[in-house]
Amino acid sequence: AEGIDELTPAHWQVIEYCRKNASNGRSPTLRQITSGTGISTKEMFALFPKGPAKKVARIAGLGKPEGCV
Repeated sequence: AEGIDELTPAHWQVIEYCRKNASNGRSPTLRQITSGTGISTKEMFALFPKGPAKKVARIAGLGKPEGCV
């Protein structure tokens, strides 16, 4: 439903990071994710096309990040 065929270990690394670092049920921002996981913004858009922060939050079962439209 999110346009991702299969979740790879890189996907799971991001999802697990977000679950561990959620505050008040909200996912971390894209900048926090890239800093915490070492995955670049470009790689994030490749893993989660068209809005990686929102997609990660949805898949991880969290609220969208603070400041996300």
